[in-house]
Amino acid sequence: MFPVLKNKVLRIVNNQLNLKPGCIVEYLHSNQLNIGSILSTEKNLTLITQQNRTIKITKSRILPWIGPYLKQDLLRQDILDKMQIIHAEREKIKSKINTEEIWQLVHEEVEECSVHWLAELLWETPDANHVAGLGRALVEDKIHFKFVNPNFKIFSPDIVENKLNQLKQAEIERKIIDAGRRFFNILWEKRQNPKVELPDLEENIRNELVLFLKKGIANPDNKGFQSKWKKLTQDIPDQPHLPLILAQIWNLVPKHYNYLLDQADYKWGDEWSEKFKKEIQKIKDNFYRIQGNPEQIPFISIDSASTKDIDDAFYIEGTEETGYTLYLAFAYPILGWQFETELDKEVAKRTSSLYLPEGTTHMLPEELGTDLFSLHAKKIKPGLIIKIDLSPSGTIKSYELKKSWIKVASNLTYKEVESLIEQKKDPQLISAHKIAERLREQRLEKGAVIIERLEPIIVLTPMQDDYEIDLIQPEPYNKAQLIVSEFMILANSIAAKWAQTKDIPLIFRNQDISLPRESSGIWRDPVKIYGIIKLLSATTIETIPRPHASLGTEGYAPITSPLRRYIDFLNIAQIDRALGGNAPWSKEKLESMLPYLNVRLQEATKIQKFRTRYWKLLYLKRYSKKKNWQAIVVDRDTQNYTMILPIEQLLVKVPQSLFRGEVFLGKKFWLRFNKIDPLNNIIKIKKVEEETWKN
Repeated sequence: MFPVLKNKVLRIVNNQLNLKPGCIVEYLHSNQLNIGSILSTEKNLTLITQQNRTIKITKSRILPWIGPYLKQDLLRQDILDKMQIIHAEREKIKSKINTEEIWQLVHEEVEECSVHWLAELLWETPDANHVAGLGRALVEDKIHFKFVNPNFKIFSPDIVENKLNQLKQAEIERKIIDAGRRFFNILWEKRQNPKVELPDLEENIRNELVLFLKKGIANPDNKGFQSKWKKLTQDIPDQPHLPLILAQIWNLVPKHYNYLLDQADYKWGDEWSEKFKKEIQKIKDNFYRIQGNPEQIPFISIDSASTKDIDDAFYIEGTEETGYTLYLAFAYPILGWQFETELDKEVAKRTSSLYLPEGTTHMLPEELGTDLFSLHAKKIKPGLIIKIDLSPSGTIKSYELKKSWIKVASNLTYKEVESLIEQKKDPQLISAHKIAERLREQRLEKGAVIIERLEPIIVLTPMQDDYEIDLIQPEPYNKAQLIVSEFMILANSIAAKWAQTKDIPLIFRNQDISLPRESSGIWRDPVKIYGIIKLLSATTIETIPRPHASLGTEGYAPITSPLRRYIDFLNIAQIDRALGGNAPWSKEKLESMLPYLNVRLQEATKIQKFRTRYWKLLYLKRYSKKKNWQAIVVDRDTQNYTMILPIEQLLVKVPQSLFRGEVFLGKKFWLRFNKIDPLNNIIKIKKVEEETWKN
């Protein structure tokens, strides 16, 4: 056993340092060990340092090894020379000490000890230089010892192992930073010169850099990422989306990569649903086990030709003279659904299907959303049916909600419906259009704002590692689209009214604002549309029903797209509970969901909005040198005119300094672009000419 009691005595003695002029002492400054000789002990200590400086320090800063004592009549240079010799001797002693062996020798016996006690374990009669050399070695060894004046704490094996792992990781990190900085510099050079060849990387370093770039794409503002990122890219000009740019140069992600999906943690495609196969199969088994006979109502649906997730249909009975009975049917994907499971959490996280120029990704697993619960013709499906009795003028007389099994007779496209109405070949569709017109008139009387503008279809054609981009003006299927939009608004309004009557908590989409009476109407003029939009505030989702001003409804509870939107999905679930005699979720429960759903909705909306704008800007960039672009002035501020490209449906800011002559709202000009950066959403105008300028 080591002499622990002796250790305690030594620790007391060492706290009573014999400090007097001529004594060689050591102290720490900026974590560096320094040597000095005492000149005076009045109040604080006055030292001459090895660097020939005179300093004052407190006695508490002196390290617990002192001596030897120099003669007080020595000249200053003699003191410096002797300190140099003493310093060299201590460094020589320190270099021969293996602190790990010392730790192995004592860590099981003591948790704390003095340097003098350890020195006596190593040497029979250690002098001041032995003790100081050992002290220096122990201070530098941060793995096994911790200096807490006047003693050394001895770390346990667990702490030592942890520190060694940290040291190893730090060394790996340093290696990655060094190699990564060189590699990223070469990547940046390759951006300017594609012929530059990339050097080989060790596999572990490559994997770390790949992972790091992907983290940077997904979360570039993360503090942990930024601290390391600055080291890796210190020689590269700072600019937005640099992790994405480097990843593209390295071919880690393709050209035109949708980084917004990563930032929203939204998984593209349907692969995400693979891990939920068992739960999905359980829902399918339950579906076919309880499948019943459908209602004898020949519903029809109207969608675009490419739609796979068909979630609404309708049927009409009656005549214009006697009034109508309108049946609206909606998909019922909550059949057999278990909430708060991992599948449900993932679907809630997705929140909404995304319909982008490069493709569609669905909120629900495709086995459910585009197959099992989609209202495909001739297939028996579960559905929510709203039966509405309407007067000849389209006023609601009564309504009823029920859940049942349905079979859609026909899945029609907008084009087919438009043609059938125009040719007066289908009385059902003609009646539907008449009802839709009257419903719209009623909404306009209540102050509805209806904006009609044709959003171009962005067509992407793959070509090698890029896309050919075209903007195509869509066919205006006004009658068919009016039927769908008015029937959906009607259904959501009835759902809100039904919920209030039954005191069933739902999630409502509100826009509780006061609009001037003159804002109500159907607007097609770009200037009027821009002015109206400035009056409109964003809608909110709440558990309290309020008016939706621009729709002209007293309440609006979305239920019409349960295959595509999670809020509709939840509302259908609430209605299902109420119709089945079960207690729906409380208002408080729904409110607890809203903050998360709001965030996810905003992220999905951002993807939808900015990704569409990205492709439009890229289209302009591709053809900016070949043509000029028509634009209409719709607003002005102190420095710029806001203009809209009516064909492309794109707003741009144009400096007033580029205009000559009279400028007024609605005036048309031709624009020539100077710089277009789709990734950073930048568009700059080079030249503006009046419309008489030929394109």
